[in-house]
Amino acid sequence: MKLAGLHPDEQRRLQSLRSSGLLNSGKEERFDRLTRLARSLYNLPVASISLVGEDLLHIKSCAGLDVDTVPRDISFCAHTILQTDPLIVNDMQQDERFHDNPLVIAAPFIRFYAGYPVQLPDGATVGSFCLMDHQPRSFSAHEMQILSDLAAIVEDEFKVLD
Repeated sequence: MKLAGLHPDEQRRLQSLRSSGLLNSGKEERFDRLTRLARSLYNLPVASISLVGEDLLHIKSCAGLDVDTVPRDISFCAHTILQTDPLIVNDMQQDERFHDNPLVIAAPFIRFYAGYPVQLPDGATVGSFCLMDHQPRSFSAHEMQILSDLAAIVEDEFKVLD
């Protein structure tokens, strides 16, 4: 398993996340609606909106898994926030970064991951909108566009916090 590095502007990113209040606001229906919609649109078992904190991945919303946090060092989303493009892994078992990850080799046995980075209004990348499956799968350009739109809606909701 290859650990994700730190974001190039990690301290500012974490400060923006803390200042946003998102870590303290719990799960919210406005985000739950989006993950339920994504799960249905893609016919996948798991859709989630996550926030990458200092040591933990905080699950802002998750349709398909009952989880509140995940250690950052094993989270897929910690890799997603390091790039501006989405992270698509068609088969986690075939990717050297994830093939021996505890979330791949044990419950919940994730095999497919698609994550789109989400930013706060100040430009800090704080998390991702992600989709997961227990089976490997491909991901089309059309599906990518929908995920981009869903991530943009999340970012619009973040603007309401300002």
